[in-house]
Amino acid sequence: MAGDDHSCDGVSARAAIIESGYYGYPPSTRRQDYVLVLLQLLWRMRFDLLLLLITVLVHNDWIPRSWTANESVVRIMGIAASIFLGFRNTQAIGRWWEARKLWGTVVNVSRNWADSLRAHLDSSRPPGRQERKLLRLQVAIVWQLNFQLRNFWHRDLRELQDQLLQDLRLPSTTSLRQLGQLRGVWIGDLHRQGLTDGFGRLQLMQVGNACTDAIGGLERIRNTPLPASYEVLSDF
Repeated sequence: MAGDDHSCDGVSARAAIIESGYYGYPPSTRRQDYVLVLLQLLWRMRFDLLLLLITVLVHNDWIPRSWTANESVVRIMGIAASIFLGFRNTQAIGRWWEARKLWGTVVNVSRNWADSLRAHLDSSRPPGRQERKLLRLQVAIVWQLNFQLRNFWHRDLRELQDQLLQDLRLPSTTSLRQLGQLRGVWIGDLHRQGLTDGFGRLQLMQVGNACTDAIGGLERIRNTPLPASYEVLSDF
C-alpha cells in the first residue's frame, strides 16, 4: 500500500509540472529540416505565388493590359476570393472553438469520473486497488488522446504513459479505443464484486459515455480536413 501511495505521489508531481505550462508545444524544428519545411510551405502557397507573379507581370506591362482591362472580370474574381476567404476563416474558427469546448468536456468528465467513483463505491471500505486502477485508467485515456490528437509526444511524457499502462498491467501498444472498452469491463467488475450498486454502475457508465462522445468529436475534427477547393487563396 505504501508503495502504491508513493507511486501516486510521483505521478501527481509530474502531472503538476505538466499543468504548469512547460509542455503543450511541438518540438523545435531541427536546422536540417528547414529546407524541407520551406519546400512544403512553397508548395502549399503555389497558387498564391502564381497569382502574385501574374500581378507583377501586369503591373510591369509584361502582359498586355487589354487582357485585364475588363473591370467585370476583376470584380467577379474579387467576390469569389472573398467568398473563399470568408468561408475558410469561418470554418477554421468554428472548428477551433468546437475543439476547445470538447477538450473542456474531457477535462470536466475526468473530474466527474473521480468524484463519481468516490460517491458510488462502498464508503465503508477504504479506497482500494479498484478505485486507484480506474483513476489511473482515466489518466491514461486522456494522455493517449493527447498523443493521438497532436501526433507527437515528449519522451518523458511517453515514459509516464508507459508507466501508467505498466501499472495497469497493459502493454504500451494499447490503443485509445481499447482503453475505453476496458473502462466498461472494469465498471462491470465493480458491480459484480459488490463494490457498487446498479445505480452506481449506471452513473459511472454515463460519465464514461460522455467522455467517449467528446473523444469522438475531437477525432472527427482532426480527421476531417477542410475541402481542398477552399485551400486556394487561403494558405496565408
